[in-house]
Amino acid sequence: MKTAKRFAMLAGLALALMAVPSFAGETAKTAPESDFEFRLSKDGTFIAITGYKGNTKNLVIPETIQGLPVEVINGFEGNMKIKSVVIPSSVKVIVDSAFYECTSLEKVTLSEGLLHIGRGAFSSTGLTSVTLPKSIEILFNAFKDCDNLAEINIPDDAAFLFKNSEAAVFFLEKGYTEDMIADYGESIFSGSKINRSVALQKKLREIKLISGSRALDYYFKAKEIYKKYEIYFPYL
Repeated sequence: MKTAKRFAMLAGLALALMAVPSFAGETAKTAPESDFEFRLSKDGTFIAITGYKGNTKNLVIPETIQGLPVEVINGFEGNMKIKSVVIPSSVKVIVDSAFYECTSLEKVTLSEGLLHIGRGAFSSTGLTSVTLPKSIEILFNAFKDCDNLAEINIPDDAAFLFKNSEAAVFFLEKGYTEDMIADYGESIFSGSKINRSVALQKKLREIKLISGSRALDYYFKAKEIYKKYEIYFPYL
């Protein structure tokens, strides 16, 4: 009887540990609120992270701060300590250059529910792979100059990926043609491993060019997202 109870306890403990992200044998814990700088949205409904003061290598960003959902992330630029980061499902926007030049960053977990990754958000990082959630509607030049990026997993409907997307749709609206401004995924994903990989180059070439009318749809969605989450948008 005691053996059965002990087995049940061990099994429960194992399941609990499996539910927590771990990296290289280290169990990652959600970072405390005190590790972050943040602001309250004007309407008081969400939190935007604006900076990070902690020293954690394997970072799990909290879903809530002071009881409110964390929906916007910024302020990690140039952090040399972070090796991995888990973005919770509460987050809707990762701001331009949020993790720019985080050269030690090798792994990022992007949850479903994420709507937007800003220009250069993960540029010049040490990422080795990336998987984009299907919930993303807009993607700018987020993963440029990631020299170690060897695996790219893109949703099937990734026609929204194209060069300088917010500028592109702006010019489309002004009457420019797609041939003048559109490009393939190379403008979003670039790095030495990508440049040497035939398979990755083929995958990027398969990204479809966006149609003018659909591009305008994304442009207006971008405007709505930036306005809602109180982020500067150059073409508003």
